[in-house]
Amino acid sequence: MDAAMELVNAVKTRLNSLAFSQTFTATRVYDLTAQVRDDSITHVNVGLFEEDGEIASRGSTTDEIAVNIAVRRKCDVDSNDVPDAMMALIEEFKGTFLGERLETATNGGAFCHGFARKPPYFPEHIRKYRQFTGLITLRFTLSLALP
Repeated sequence: MDAAMELVNAVKTRLNSLAFSQTFTATRVYDLTAQVRDDSITHVNVGLFEEDGEIASRGSTTDEIAVNIAVRRKCDVDSNDVPDAMMALIEEFKGTFLGERLETATNGGAFCHGFARKPPYFPEHIRKYRQFTGLITLRFTLSLALP
């Protein structure tokens, strides 16, 4: 498995190892914006957003890897209860990873140095699917040895 997907799996594993304000089981997926079917479950999905790299020295590269975490749950379009709870959960995720080193199996680990919430949520999902879909992008730096 390549370093980026290994990092995505490490994010998923870390989310599943901790207690948060909402109960969920994080999964790794490629489509973070799909419609949810179950009314009572908080869906937390992790996926690769982008990866950039450059040579740092003769023997290593520095990779910038962005990992998306999506939070999805059915909601009532006339109430802010579910969206407020999901936005709070996303804020918990930010506090969990930002400024931390996340260990991975085959490389020394990745440092979470930034985040983005662009867009922070998808209003069209509330109208179209009666579903809140929130998103946070975590930005990691990873040093890798050249083969």
